[in-house]
Amino acid sequence: MKLPRVKPGDPITDTDFNRLIDAANQCNLTVGQGGSLNMIADPDGYVLDAVTSEPIWGKITGPLASGTYPFTEQFPDSSGTWTVGTLTDVAYEAEGNPSVASNTYVQLWRSASGDWRFLAGTC
Repeated sequence: MKLPRVKPGDPITDTDFNRLIDAANQCNLTVGQGGSLNMIADPDGYVLDAVTSEPIWGKITGPLASGTYPFTEQFPDSSGTWTVGTLTDVAYEAEGNPSVASNTYVQLWRSASGDWRFLAGTC
């Protein structure tokens, strides 16, 4: 099925969204982690969400606990080192990596669920 292109000012109708959902169902479409879109399936159907938060840098400060890693926000400075921020929180490794080492610097983003996620680069 070919979906029509949307032009600036065109209305997006329920028919447009239903075609998108039909195409996703037909192709087993998924939206990758770290992208600017999330497609969430729930009992009532699908939600397509635009993630607009800017990514931040953080340093992993401890081991995996209850599925998350603790981190502290970091700011790169012009000398090539890092300045510690005030934000501390926990984050999920997006691919479930169970062995991210403490003191690893990672780029984090807020998921559509509101939690922090990052990719460690290895599994």
